[in-house]
Amino acid sequence: MSPPAKARPAEIAAAALLVAAAVWPFWAGRFLPLLDLPQHLGLASVIARHGDPATRFAEFYSVDGRATPYWGYYGAMRWLLFLFSPETANRILLSAYAAALPVSAGYALSRLGRDWRWAAFALPLVFNTNLFFGFTGFVLSLPLFLFAIGLTARHLEGERPDPRREVRLAAVVALVFLFHAQTFGLLGLSVLASSGGARAGRCGARSPTFRRSSSSRRGSCGRSCSRRRGRSPRPTRRAT
Repeated sequence: MSPPAKARPAEIAAAALLVAAAVWPFWAGRFLPLLDLPQHLGLASVIARHGDPATRFAEFYSVDGRATPYWGYYGAMRWLLFLFSPETANRILLSAYAAALPVSAGYALSRLGRDWRWAAFALPLVFNTNLFFGFTGFVLSLPLFLFAIGLTARHLEGERPDPRREVRLAAVVALVFLFHAQTFGLLGLSVLASSGGARAGRCGARSPTFRRSSSSRRGSCGRSCSRRRGRSPRPTRRAT
């Protein structure tokens, strides 16, 4: 696999401007026109202020602390609400999503041996149907999914196990699960397909049949080339 192409300063500057253009709409208006967003903001406020006696939330709601999908979004909102209002905290998370989607796409492309600059086409995909429906947990899981794909490709490239690389991959996979179960399932299928393809390629390269067929092809090619370079065989006479 060819090494990833290095970014030039002009390309980095252009990428930064494009990412800023993708982030700007999340701060342009007073309200974000996302369908399910009020429900998510309300639930995040309940979780953040559940123990406050003034709200009386504990009388009507109980918080399930088990590690389940969607806790990635509500857990992040829980910490951000210590410093910001619910609307501002949500804008920060969606801005991180808009910036991370093309960056994660570029990372996945580079680890798969492709040109990272194709990630520019991921910028329009920031504003997708799931975003306008207000599926915040799902859209926040998309950059994590692409980072996990790139980390998986890097892990499969390694000749020896790398504990630090494995820990990073496991942490990103866990975050994908905490943000959305559907993305986690898709990631599992993608990792299985990638690992199966990598294993098949290694077994094929190491098998005696592959080496024997390769050497026979090289031998036949060498014989044919030597014939072309030497004299052509004499035609045999027909019996009369």
